[in-house]
Amino acid sequence: MVSGLSILNLKNKINKRAVLWLLDRYGALFILLIVFAFCSFLSPAFLSLRNMENLLRQSSFIGLLALGLLFVVICGGIDLSIASIFALSCTLCALWQHWGIYLGYVDKLSFLFPPFIIFLLCTLVGTGIGLLNGLAVTKLRVPDFIVTLGTMITVRALAFSVTGGQTVFGVSEETKFIGAGTISGVPFPVLVWILVTTVGYLILQHTPLGVELFAIGQSKEAAIVSGILVDRVKLFAYAFSGTLAALSGVMMAGRLDSGEPRVGDGYELLAIAAVVIGGAPLSGGKGSVVGTLVGVLVLGSISNILNLLGIHPYPQMIFNAIVLLGAILLRAYLGSHE
Repeated sequence: MVSGLSILNLKNKINKRAVLWLLDRYGALFILLIVFAFCSFLSPAFLSLRNMENLLRQSSFIGLLALGLLFVVICGGIDLSIASIFALSCTLCALWQHWGIYLGYVDKLSFLFPPFIIFLLCTLVGTGIGLLNGLAVTKLRVPDFIVTLGTMITVRALAFSVTGGQTVFGVSEETKFIGAGTISGVPFPVLVWILVTTVGYLILQHTPLGVELFAIGQSKEAAIVSGILVDRVKLFAYAFSGTLAALSGVMMAGRLDSGEPRVGDGYELLAIAAVVIGGAPLSGGKGSVVGTLVGVLVLGSISNILNLLGIHPYPQMIFNAIVLLGAILLRAYLGSHE
């Protein structure tokens, strides 16, 4: 005969598991709702249409970085170089539009290449850096943290070197449009973010490549035994991450109307935080595009309300660090109770 105490203990365990399941599945959404409610309480302007447009525009740049990083994290890796790739792409996009000035051919903004070609070249630079990261990880067997840390430092130094540490002011109207323009009232960077996020979702949820990424993150050895080309899949993940970081950097050049080698400092931590808040453990094997999107909006909302309250950017970095640490601790707790 089962005692009443045993039944009570069983009910408590079931309730605890249900709560943990809800937190694991919908925790990011709960956090977003709480953050939105709290932010709207602190400032009535937070929910205004103009501020929501600004929030989405600001979030779109981090959103692209976080989406690319998600692919790397799912397969058990990490990419610390995305913010530096972002800065280099932003810098080169403006710099290459001023070649005529630097070479003495003209005295105003001109093009050696059409704008579209410059956008493509800058994006391919990011793809190339991502491939180099992937090759170092898969072929040389160097730990991804070490590889991407070195790339982060090197690429950021390159961004400073190509301009002598100076900001390159002035970009084409086409560049301004992709960074600050709108289509039917919707910011262009937001449309790009939505499009790329949709593609990312389809890849992860409806293609064999998505299945392979999750399989590698859950068990690399089992993935190899099952016939998955692990190195090739990881190469794709790092290349995809570099590509999206560079694409985001190109749009940032339009947003700033300049190439700024200092831009995006610390963005890699925001991207990591967004991915972790969205439900992806840094150990790999789990994660979702929708969760990462929600994580980006959580961080974007916090940054937005701090700006509305007039808080200086440097204290904001403290908030971001606290959010990142909290997200990692929560994810570790949920992982230990699965």
